[in-house]
Amino acid sequence: EKTVVTSIVLDSMKEVNVARPGENVRLKFAKLSNDNAVMKGYVLCSEGKAICPDVNSFLADIQVMQLLEHKLLMTSGYNCMLHVHTIATECTIDRLLIETDLKTGKKKREPQFVKSNSLVTVKIDVEQSVSVETFAKMPVLGQFTLRDEGRTIAIGRITRLLIKKKK
Repeated sequence: EKTVVTSIVLDSMKEVNVARPGENVRLKFAKLSNDNAVMKGYVLCSEGKAICPDVNSFLADIQVMQLLEHKLLMTSGYNCMLHVHTIATECTIDRLLIETDLKTGKKKREPQFVKSNSLVTVKIDVEQSVSVETFAKMPVLGQFTLRDEGRTIAIGRITRLLIKKKK
């Protein structure tokens, strides 16, 4: 939906013309169709600029840190919470693509599982689309954490967006 930002207010209640990445701000808009037109996790872009795509799947390199005591293996189908910029949403590790041995650098294609302290390239799916970007293109929108039962189990960087072609 197209709109115009009429003011930017910092947490300190000071009105400014520009906000820097990472600053929490309140925005006032003109001509929005409803109060829910802009919500937490949405990405705003200037008209005519390349926008951050909405995706339901992406590839990422993740560092599996410490898995839960009762879930010692990460396999295809592992469900957890994805935390990326201000979004927290359920996700599924759809596929384990490549495991890299941290000591030797040797790569193993399509492992059946990985354990704690592993480096693996994965395909991640989310039910509701999220606005993200590759880490190489925009680091703040391309890095994330995976959490399970309130504990961080992995950190990652998005390497490729899997954008569905419009019919």
